[in-house]
Amino acid sequence: MRMRTALLPIFLLATSLARSQPQLIFDINPGSASSGIAEPVEMGGVLYMRAQASGLGVELWRTDGTATGTSLVKDIQPGSGSSVPQGFTAIGDVLYFNANDGAHGPELWRSDGTGPGTTLVKDIRPGEHGGSPIQLMAYNGMLLFSATLPGTGNELWRSDGTEQGTELVLDIWPGSGQSVPSLFTAYQGMVYFVASDSLYGSELWRTDGTASGTERITDIAPGSAGSSISYLTVVGDLLYFTASDPVHSAELWRSDGTTNGTWMVKDIEPGDPAGSPRNITELNGLVIFTAFTEATWREVWRSDGTEAGTVMIGELNPGMADGPVSPFVLGENGLLYFTGTNGSLGSGLELYATDGDTVYMVKDIFPGPSSSMASGLEPGCGGVLFRANDGVNGRELWRSDGTEAGTYMMGEIVPGPGPSDVWRLAQLGAQLILVANDWVLGSELWSMTCSATGVGDLGAPVGMVLYPNPVGDELLIQLPNTTGAWTLRIHDARGRLVRQDSTSGNNAIVDVRAWSPGLYHVVAQQGGTRIGGRVMVVR
Repeated sequence: MRMRTALLPIFLLATSLARSQPQLIFDINPGSASSGIAEPVEMGGVLYMRAQASGLGVELWRTDGTATGTSLVKDIQPGSGSSVPQGFTAIGDVLYFNANDGAHGPELWRSDGTGPGTTLVKDIRPGEHGGSPIQLMAYNGMLLFSATLPGTGNELWRSDGTEQGTELVLDIWPGSGQSVPSLFTAYQGMVYFVASDSLYGSELWRTDGTASGTERITDIAPGSAGSSISYLTVVGDLLYFTASDPVHSAELWRSDGTTNGTWMVKDIEPGDPAGSPRNITELNGLVIFTAFTEATWREVWRSDGTEAGTVMIGELNPGMADGPVSPFVLGENGLLYFTGTNGSLGSGLELYATDGDTVYMVKDIFPGPSSSMASGLEPGCGGVLFRANDGVNGRELWRSDGTEAGTYMMGEIVPGPGPSDVWRLAQLGAQLILVANDWVLGSELWSMTCSATGVGDLGAPVGMVLYPNPVGDELLIQLPNTTGAWTLRIHDARGRLVRQDSTSGNNAIVDVRAWSPGLYHVVAQQGGTRIGGRVMVVR
């Protein structure tokens, strides 16, 4: 790539979103390999997560949203081995998780965010298999979880963060049977959960963290078959869930925490197949969920806890086809968002919302029968954040307030139709922490701030000049006057990298005579600053 030092008049300003465009925070796994960031949890204004780096394996990392504040907390399994920390749960200023140091198997660990303060709590099950603590939940200043011991199987445990205070609460299925406690849900000052024993099968239980305070609530399906409870959700002063009894398969149930106060709300679809309520969610005191009937297939329903008040809100996708296809996410503006489809509108999988009274498509992001595949929904920026593909910019970060005008792309990490597979990791103050793949550095940590407007309304573009445009022979790329080198990457319309160079000046000339006609995307990066634009190659 030849460089020139003379500046040309600005004939065309390429689109640059310096004020809101996502910025790279840190390349945890240097090079093109991804860091595999997962399971974020915020504690004390810092985000903790697991990530992979060459020579370190998958370990515990932290970030405050800056490069200098992003670092490995501890190489728990030294060297290239992976401790694979998971199940992060914060209690005050202590982070609890499951990790394998290579000597004790997967066991319970704790961290104060420093290397020296990251230690094994207890070797619950000595040996390579470990106690495998899962379902970690904070309750009244202590940690509840399930863990496995030879002779007791997977049972209910608690911990106060010390070795002595980490102990079995109750062997619910005595002997070698496994009760497998799960779906821990705080309700009425206690923790409700699902567990199994040899006499009653899988049923509803509760605990206050003591053996005497741990008991089964009811036997919905008498005998050892179990009631197959799922989706425990507190709405108002009641606990809702899906369960089966000997007569009804998978219907909506409610409980006030007593045996007599636990009963089926409604037999939505008598017989088989059942209504099978899923994604039970609270909205303004109502129970919102999806359910199946042979007449409508799976659609959005609501309930006030009574049989008469349990109704379908509206048939999103008329006929024998499902409407909603993703869980509900409560946006910061009080709407429930989800991904759905409506064949009668001629649209694919798009973003939908409900206020509990109506269900509607927010916007046909990828117009026509194609799908934007809105996914990764998370509350943020006054509404909901998600990734979607509008057919032009690839799969990027979007925001919605539930209106068509308020639904827009937040920023573009991979110019053109190439996908960045971005998703919101967390929000620290006004800063969104993202994970995204720019197909150069792999999937890494990025950030941006919430914007009140879409990418087309962020003010005057700055930074890069492309001339001429369209171009047939030599393209001039003019960059801002800065010290240091810029990395230039050019992608074709399908997102494939066709050229990459490092510049030492502020002008570059690229010979495009051998390139196929079409649209190309130019990206320049210097540290965490990225600018870009589009150019048309013609013959």
